[in-house]
Amino acid sequence: MISTRGASAWRIHWIGGIGIVLGFLLRLDQIETQILADDEWHSLHYLQHHGYLDIASHFGALADYCIPLTLLHRLLYETVGITELALRVVPLAAGIAILIALPLLLRPSIGDLAAGILTLLLAVFPLYVYVSRSVRPYSVALLLALVAVVALHRWLQDGTRRHAIAYVVCAALAPWFHLTVVPFVFAPLAWEVLRRLRGSALPTGPRLETLLAVGAAAAAAVLLPLGPPLLRDWGAIANKIGGAEFVRETWREASTLVSGTSHPLVIALWCALAGIGLAVLSRREPALVRVLVVAALFQVSAILVLQPPIAQAGIVFVRYVLPVTGVLVLGVAVALATWIERSHSRRGTRLRKLMCVVLVVAWVASGPLPEIHRRPNEWTNHGGLQFDYDMEKSYFATEIQPRSIPAFYQTLAAMEPGEVTIAEAPFHYEWHKNVFLYYQRVHRQHTIVADVNELTAHSSPAFRSDDRGARLRNQLPLVDLVRLRARGVRFVILHRDLRTEIRGWAYPDPTPDMAPVIRFFELRCGQPVASDQQLVAFDLQRCTATARRRAAAVDPALEIR
Repeated sequence: MISTRGASAWRIHWIGGIGIVLGFLLRLDQIETQILADDEWHSLHYLQHHGYLDIASHFGALADYCIPLTLLHRLLYETVGITELALRVVPLAAGIAILIALPLLLRPSIGDLAAGILTLLLAVFPLYVYVSRSVRPYSVALLLALVAVVALHRWLQDGTRRHAIAYVVCAALAPWFHLTVVPFVFAPLAWEVLRRLRGSALPTGPRLETLLAVGAAAAAAVLLPLGPPLLRDWGAIANKIGGAEFVRETWREASTLVSGTSHPLVIALWCALAGIGLAVLSRREPALVRVLVVAALFQVSAILVLQPPIAQAGIVFVRYVLPVTGVLVLGVAVALATWIERSHSRRGTRLRKLMCVVLVVAWVASGPLPEIHRRPNEWTNHGGLQFDYDMEKSYFATEIQPRSIPAFYQTLAAMEPGEVTIAEAPFHYEWHKNVFLYYQRVHRQHTIVADVNELTAHSSPAFRSDDRGARLRNQLPLVDLVRLRARGVRFVILHRDLRTEIRGWAYPDPTPDMAPVIRFFELRCGQPVASDQQLVAFDLQRCTATARRRAAAVDPALEIR
């Protein structure tokens, strides 16, 4: 039985207190040095060429940007300027808020102890740490969807206006941040309406007319921001239906992500605990479990039926059913709390609580977080670390990880870790074209990336050096040596052709001609400190004022800032 003795409105169990501290530490670790990449560029691509009205009334060519986040990013771009940390504030805030909001909402149903354990699990769950640190809407949609469904349950039980309002607000906002959560937030209410119509529900809680009114209010609130883009840009949504072919590898990858580990026995134990916990909770709070299970089943079913493109990738499938993972985490928390509370002595209860914390620590230690948060690491969200927690079997290990490590990185490895900062160029923003994570694992120095757009005819996602709306610290124009040195960059590493370094490159994308870039640095910094078939490295300390003047005399068109 799950105890709710002594539950007060804002009291936090000591296990939950540990979770909140760990949640802050993991979400903020090295956050200011993280480099924007892959899907994080979706909103930045769009805002550079479109205004607020266009952003609010479209989903993007591939329905790939989040409307509210892109509107916020556009506001930053036009006012204080875009920085990496500013872009991450909203996902970070949502990732931290869920540690407090969800356990507090659930505590009347699951008790103090289970709420504390839930906080701890939410804090260290690798998938939630990842989405909280990503400039994408997943952590916001996760928070809003789970709070919406729990608020709906609370309203169905007590009929209070505040829970109805919380449901309507969260159910309306969640799809605006990520449209895929519609089944999760609306299916439980629709199910309850059907139960009332069939007469299978007890005559308690809100009346049928009230249910329909709240549902209509939530639907209208959803359509208020989403109506214009649905009418004007339906083709973008249509393009997101069909194309996925779910295979065995989909479920293998997904199983590691939803359990936070790559060990089969631990995956099995996690799933078993989730099932046991939900079964225990269903005996005490059947209405809560019914709401959660209906939401989860409809969410998963919708994705399986709609088959969004590339959802066969485990990480994509899991992101589309992300709120469902919260139901599993809740089940594990209840199972552990039940095991603790079935102790027959106070001493045994204390011992089991400590054992619970130790088990969670062991689970975390056996999972991906220790590898992800090695220092320094400017690539904590890299697909090689986050798309499959069995990293040795992942697509990145077999197709992207370079076969060999250039010798200059071994030279850097002889220095103290984090002693210098290097700038890597050119930069392909997609994870599957990015090997810099694997090089940093060897050299262990701080890394930023540099754009070569203004030195070659190549065009890659970047802001121009004279763009006042961009104040990125970790991605700088290579042409601007002053900013590179101000950022603390010691070595600039120019890769001749990254296609030759990536193990399984199979893309038609052109790579920049690096010859003029190399010449640019030779004129300003003299001879490189390292040069081989793969890269050329220059020491910025050799770029003296005299060298700059000599370079300008040789080629005034390339005068640096």
